[in-house]
Amino acid sequence: MIQGVSPRRAYYSAAVEYESTHDELTGLLNYRAFSEFVENTRGNDIRGDLKLGVVDIDHFKWVNDRYGHLAGNELLKGFATYLLTSLQERFQQNVAVYRFGGEEFCIVFDGIEETKCTQAMQEIEKHLQNHPFVLDEGQRLTISFSCGIARSEETDPHRSLRAADEQLYRAKRQGRAQICTNFA
Repeated sequence: MIQGVSPRRAYYSAAVEYESTHDELTGLLNYRAFSEFVENTRGNDIRGDLKLGVVDIDHFKWVNDRYGHLAGNELLKGFATYLLTSLQERFQQNVAVYRFGGEEFCIVFDGIEETKCTQAMQEIEKHLQNHPFVLDEGQRLTISFSCGIARSEETDPHRSLRAADEQLYRAKRQGRAQICTNFA
């Protein structure tokens, strides 16, 4: 026992903590975990060190409408797994991926050069265009996503997130399936 805590209780505590910070469907970190990250980061000098990306799967509603919500969930799980795996292979522990809800995701790039962030997202987009997801029912779905990435200009990651959101909506206005940044 650790400090009078039974192994069973310690396991239960760890499970509750995991469930409170991870998305049930995809296993990614969730918005609560992002909020904790923001609280732990607020006030530190993060200018330029962090880049935040916001990703939205293009035309996801069409997938749910055409194939049903179970197929949509399959696609979300597959996309989340591919996104996280690709970024971790490239950047190891210097990246975190959060699911904010629906088909929207947030990426925190820590200490990674701007061009490498953009290049990684472009390569993921290209891979998805050339490798359709195959659903359990056999349907092949080629998907794209829009992404906005912003450099941290402030000590408050929420402001950087708003800047990344602005870039995401610029990507959508310009036709989707692209990555827009606030990098000069």
